[in-house]
Amino acid sequence: IRNVDGIIVMSQSPNDDTFIAHLVTEKIPLVVLSREVVNHQVTTVLSDDIAGANQLTKFIIGQGHREIAIIEGKPEFRSSSKRKQGFLNAHFEAGMEFDPEYAVKGKYDVESGYAAMQHILSMKKRPTAVFCSNDEMALGAMKAIKQQEIPMPDGISIAGFDDMGFTAYLTPALTTVLRPVEEMSKEGAQILINKIERGEAPQKELIHLDTKLVIRDSIKKLD
Repeated sequence: IRNVDGIIVMSQSPNDDTFIAHLVTEKIPLVVLSREVVNHQVTTVLSDDIAGANQLTKFIIGQGHREIAIIEGKPEFRSSSKRKQGFLNAHFEAGMEFDPEYAVKGKYDVESGYAAMQHILSMKKRPTAVFCSNDEMALGAMKAIKQQEIPMPDGISIAGFDDMGFTAYLTPALTTVLRPVEEMSKEGAQILINKIERGEAPQKELIHLDTKLVIRDSIKKLD
């Protein structure tokens, strides 16, 4: 690795910490994208997932929904807990109770979204809306809903997170949260260049970039 000037690490889980620790030990300039690294002096650029999930959940609540389920992401991913935190904060701020039964585990993939939604649809008291912690799980969830011939959003509303390229082309088009991945990459690259040119010592720094609520057709306004 020594013949590189610096490295940008796109990290999703603590599995990357050994590699990151090696780079720090070797004094190789680095910037981590997408995940806060707790145990090392590194600069991290990430999206403000708490604020994004909070804004989306507030929008769902503002459309009249009171029974809202969440399909969570991988438990070992920090983004999963942050998105759930934002979701729960919105309930608290609205003075609403959250039924723990409405929290269903997922794995950030299509298959787990499909399985989680099957479970949600089997509930005695079915929620009126479901917040999927990423768009891939929302895609799987929508398949489960369609298989049971439940209309969307009239029968059940659904939202995602990430604003991946396909979300505008789903039926209904998916309401979601845009993560500024391109901005994160540009910001991370500029910070890394500055570190290399200035020979800066490693420091713990968290840079949060704003997310954006993208409202489409998948959340029904209740009377």
